[in-house]
Amino acid sequence: MVFAVGFLLLAQAILGPIGALAATIQTDLFIYQNGDVVTVTGDGFGASETVDLVTTDPAGGVVDRGTAATDGAGNFNYQFVLNVTVRGLYDVNATGANSALTASTQFDPQDHTSLSLTLSSTTYGAVVMSGVLIDIDSNNTGIPGQTITLSSYTAKNCNTLVQQLGTATTTASGAYAFNSTLSPAGANLFIQARYDGVQGQYQPQPSDCLSPTVGKATTSTSAAQSAGTILTTGSTLVSWTVSSTAGMTGNTATGAASIVQTPGPGTLACSQASVPVSAAQTTGSGFSFTASTSQKFTCSATVLGNYTYRVHFADSDGNYNDSDSAAIGLAVVNASTLAVPNATGAFGGTVSLQATLSASGSVNGKTISFSLNGISVGTATTNSSGIATLPTASLAGINAGSYPSGVSATFAGDPSLAAASATALLTVAPRAITVTADGKSKTYGDADPALTYQITSGSLVGSDSFTGGLTRSAGENVGSHAITEGTLALSSNYTLTYLGANLTIAARAITVTADAKSKTYGDVDPALTYQITSGSLVTGDSFAGGLTRVAGENVGSYAITQGTLALSNYTLSYVGANLTIGKAILTVTADDKSRPYGDANPAFTAIITGFKNGEMLVGSGVTGSPSLTSTAIATSPVAGSPYTITAALGTLASANYSFTFANGKLTVTKVTLTVTADDKSREYGNANPAFTATITGFKNGETLASSGVTGSPSLTTGADQYSSVAGSPFTIITGLGSLA
Repeated sequence: MVFAVGFLLLAQAILGPIGALAATIQTDLFIYQNGDVVTVTGDGFGASETVDLVTTDPAGGVVDRGTAATDGAGNFNYQFVLNVTVRGLYDVNATGANSALTASTQFDPQDHTSLSLTLSSTTYGAVVMSGVLIDIDSNNTGIPGQTITLSSYTAKNCNTLVQQLGTATTTASGAYAFNSTLSPAGANLFIQARYDGVQGQYQPQPSDCLSPTVGKATTSTSAAQSAGTILTTGSTLVSWTVSSTAGMTGNTATGAASIVQTPGPGTLACSQASVPVSAAQTTGSGFSFTASTSQKFTCSATVLGNYTYRVHFADSDGNYNDSDSAAIGLAVVNASTLAVPNATGAFGGTVSLQATLSASGSVNGKTISFSLNGISVGTATTNSSGIATLPTASLAGINAGSYPSGVSATFAGDPSLAAASATALLTVAPRAITVTADGKSKTYGDADPALTYQITSGSLVGSDSFTGGLTRSAGENVGSHAITEGTLALSSNYTLTYLGANLTIAARAITVTADAKSKTYGDVDPALTYQITSGSLVTGDSFAGGLTRVAGENVGSYAITQGTLALSNYTLSYVGANLTIGKAILTVTADDKSRPYGDANPAFTAIITGFKNGEMLVGSGVTGSPSLTSTAIATSPVAGSPYTITAALGTLASANYSFTFANGKLTVTKVTLTVTADDKSREYGNANPAFTATITGFKNGETLASSGVTGSPSLTTGADQYSSVAGSPFTIITGLGSLA
């Protein structure tokens, strides 16, 4: 039921010719759905004036809804169709065109909703309720996260509440599901789902009022007998249970259990023809009733043969279906006995088994099943004496040992004889096996090869395998090392015999090649080195000793020999080389010389340096002398000086030395010429005569004219024309003048 609520608001008082008036407006409802007609009534406006109506949504959007005309008392009644897109409270504002009076109210539009309800799996004690909540105004999309309340009623219009069953929350698609219970079966109940809506968003909505048809719940009966075969003088005890997964807390399941026989060779006699069943129910788990000792059936028969029967449950409260247990077979037979002798065999092998069946009737052609330690190994058929023999029963899977009841023989029984069984001692002896190590070899420094072996006597059974492995005596030097059993082992199912062998370590081949060496006569020998040119050293190993060479220090080649170079655990091959002694170099340096121009060259000399081993020229073995020459001659001018004194081999020779040469210099110096002023005379009072001079000291027959001397000397005196005779003679002083 929807109730209309309006708002009465005081409008602004207007000062003017009309006087102080108050206008109000209200809507016929507070909550609307899209498409509803909204009726707005107003009063207190100006008489016979036009009133403008507008709505404002929560987002601030304004819609002009039209105008209404007031009557003579200032009242109006106006309608418009609602079409909104924004959820929330809407404002309605009215303004008088003449009076300028205003009034406002609010309303809340909600989306139309639809709520469905489906009832399924409606059996006693359980019902599944489901449905979908959709928003009709939003393209029929589901509304998620909403609470749906489910209740039961006794009237078909769902107005008389029995109980609220519970609530469910809608999923992303608007769907919901709820599991509940209904009682009693077949009761006149009605179910309805209800959605309370969300103010300003979704309208409340009930589902249809549905009447479920509640069917009977299923039951299950199970039974078992204490013996499937009995003698005519015996009986079997039948235990049984009746249960159901459906139920209602507070209710009680009732009924009765009995034995129902299928026609057979005779009639089963069972005590307690019928046993009452009464069990408390629990919602969600139902009930279970198991016969106590006094409620079990005891059945027997006097006629030999096979019988079939069931335990039947009959419901009496009307809420459950009847049920039967699975068929149970019972054989009634004569008594029999079975005897078995002890058996012995080796692990993994076979053993011969025998059993003897005894009974008051025929024992011929009966099947006897044999097993060893609980493992079936086959069957055999008895002869007329009741003896069955299985000659090659496998001992596979049975460890060595003694098993007091390891042999088992079973007669399953048949329509005439009861089942029988017997056991005896089983002895499984260990299996003999011999392994022989394989001889191995390796080269010194290499990793050990895998130590392997062969089974040379006996064999392994199935997937059995050795554990551990062989080892050898310690040591890595060349020689033989015993291969021992190590940790190699088999389980206690075997007796292991081991035959050893040797690991032989052979010397490692390696070749070293001496490096060719050289030195200069008189120098210290270089270190004699070598390279490994074939093979390699094992990590941590090193050579002992070193190379040597043939004695001698003169120029020539001397063989480099292996000397004391050696290795342990190796076959060492040596490739030699030579030490070459080359000549030392002596330097012949020409001594510098000098002479005056025009003289013959002086005797040239030289110094020889670079001798080794403290030697000097004398005792060094150097013979001969160097060649010392110059292009300068007596007439060679000073201007060409210095002249080269060229040093060359000449007659020099040596077995241990070679020679290099350094030139010297010949310096030609100037010759001194003597300028002598010629004596002169004159009379007193005369001017001095022209002074002359004579130049002497020219070389190589040169004269002043051919000597290249230019210019003239300066010739001066202190005497003038007035110098007295008494001071005579006066000196004529010579000077360089322009001589060059």
